[in-house]
Amino acid sequence: MRILCITVIAAGLAAGMCTARADNLIANPNFSGDVAGWTADTGSTISYDANLDANASGTSGSMAVSRTSVDTFNLSAHQCFSVAGGSDFSFGAKVIPGIANSVGMTCSAFASLDCTGKPLGNASAIIAGSPDPNGWVPLRTESPYLLPAPTQSVACAVTGNLSPPLRAGSPQGGPSSMWADNVFFGAGTTPVSLQGFDID
Repeated sequence: MRILCITVIAAGLAAGMCTARADNLIANPNFSGDVAGWTADTGSTISYDANLDANASGTSGSMAVSRTSVDTFNLSAHQCFSVAGGSDFSFGAKVIPGIANSVGMTCSAFASLDCTGKPLGNASAIIAGSPDPNGWVPLRTESPYLLPAPTQSVACAVTGNLSPPLRAGSPQGGPSSMWADNVFFGAGTTPVSLQGFDID
């Protein structure tokens, strides 16, 4: 866990204030040049998009999640990482729905080291505000997710649903993907929107 220290100067006195800064357990959360660490789920493909970035950064981009055929109605990409259970965690992301009618993020706990076997439980993020001017929608956990004690790994998936009717214009040259950026999973009971994760 990083420690963020801030020096406050007031009335000629300097005082140091340090606060705990939660570590983000997601690898490559801001897609700084590629989509390494992420896996496309059945019916989806993933690619790096240098033209869309949730922070308008010129040095990174986002992950585009596209469908493999017109018969695919669920978009999904996930990441598995090691983490011990028994503590509270919060998570979230920013997404551009694009072709998707609805978007979400779900994290599932596993007793295995590699996210295999029957999940011990899961939690989902909800839409936590209006889209920003560039269309990025914030997803956040409404309350902390207490990982079951036997947890040894967690799989987090960013998802989109294309259930008919598709978003207007999509089959005729409209958006062909959904996009994700600023993906977070960190310890603590503070909502992700208030945590100090490293971003671009």
